Amino acid sequence: MFSRTLIALLLAGVALAQPAPKKVAMVLKAEGSPEVLTGQMWSDGQSIDLPAGSRVTVLLLNKGERLELSGKGKVQVSTRGLSLKGVQSKSLASTQVRLALNGENQRQIGGMTLRRVASKPWDSSLDRVEVTPEGLTLSRPAGKGAPPSLEFVYLDHETMPTLLSNFETVAESGRPAKSVFATQVSGHEVGGRWQWQAPWPLEDTPKAYSLRVFDPSSQKLSLWTRLYHASAQEETELAAARKQVAQWSQLEPKSPQPWVYLANLLEEKGFLEEALAATDSALSLRPGDPGVLNTKARLLLDLGRYSQASQLKVR
Repeated sequence: MFSRTLIALLLAGVALAQPAPKKVAMVLKAEGSPEVLTGQMWSDGQSIDLPAGSRVTVLLLNKGERLELSGKGKVQVSTRGLSLKGVQSKSLASTQVRLALNGENQRQIGGMTLRRVASKPWDSSLDRVEVTPEGLTLSRPAGKGAPPSLEFVYLDHETMPTLLSNFETVAESGRPAKSVFATQVSGHEVGGRWQWQAPWPLEDTPKAYSLRVFDPSSQKLSLWTRLYHASAQEETELAAARKQVAQWSQLEPKSPQPWVYLANLLEEKGFLEEALAATDSALSLRPGDPGVLNTKARLLLDLGRYSQASQLKVR
């Protein structure tokens, strides 16, 4: 049972991004239905068939309600909620978290897509991406000599491809002819790591970007990822969401659901490293969950870590 203090906090809600969300519900847990995965978003107008023996927990995004759906039947999704035919429904203790997510970066990462690669996939040498209100910091373990300069090329948001197409094109990808903003950044060694810090483009927020990082001397691609420059209001709301998840996880310490929610929220808002850590927390509580593995694979791909993604057993 939620404490009065927590209920008061959660009732404040988290209204992120758009006032009218395209997505209506997020799947927090899925059992017995091959077509429904943890982390999946259900959209207005969508119809879902649940087989006998299925048990699915969903969070209604615009209401902050959690429902457990079970049994064979049909679920019709609309902005008013869920219409059920044959499916049993039970209300669960609610987070009262209200948010708007568009799910535009969600895509299914099939196992064959990941593993049909004859040789070792290309990987980014930059293994840490930190996003802040001021800009971003990229880093990697220090090598010999001084760190090189890197060129940061910000582009309008583009859909990140899957591994199979990445493998054949990313490493040979040249510098785009047009960009939103480009800057060359000198590297520094900090605590045994090479580090590069770049500012955000001077554009209104919120704004989604694609980022390509090049070695200016060779013009070789060092990283291809996506970013999201949150507004000041979103930064405040995200901070509140993180606190809510921390308290939610204390109330339900054996449940991966708080971490599934947080991973999806942070993924959409471009905090990919933090979202990846949230998927690991969820998997520690529910190892092998297909939906969470799919989310983790997607995050690894978007961070340029294709070898790690290819090792995941994603269906």
